[in-house]
Amino acid sequence: MTFKYKFESIKKIKESLEKKAQKELAEVDLLIEHTKLEILTLDNILKALKVKLGEHKSIKAAEMHHINRYEDYLAAERRVLENKLDELETLRTQKLENLQTKQKEFKMFETMEEKHHTAFVLDANRVEQITIDEIANQKFVRSKL
Repeated sequence: MTFKYKFESIKKIKESLEKKAQKELAEVDLLIEHTKLEILTLDNILKALKVKLGEHKSIKAAEMHHINRYEDYLAAERRVLENKLDELETLRTQKLENLQTKQKEFKMFETMEEKHHTAFVLDANRVEQITIDEIANQKFVRSKL
């Protein structure tokens, strides 16, 4: 007699859903890291621009106006990226909660399988013990005759 878990197909589905949730969380984490890197790049560009501005002693008004507009553009881009980062952090929280739910469901089916396997082993041992007892009784009866 071999053990056959009757919910094996459901367990496999739960496992695949958990792996999918892990993949989605990893993708969101990757997007977060990419966005943080973009923000850092913009910050470095702004710092370099300010250093460059400080080095010039005389700047034409048109150049100053152009540089100010560029700074405003970079600041606006940074705000957009920060908003995107906030949205991604919220999405990450949702994906993490989803992953935790999937892990709990999968763990529940694993625990259920362990319980079913334990019950199967106990039942198999009981049946085996009954068979052994019957054989022992038959040998005993034969030896008496």
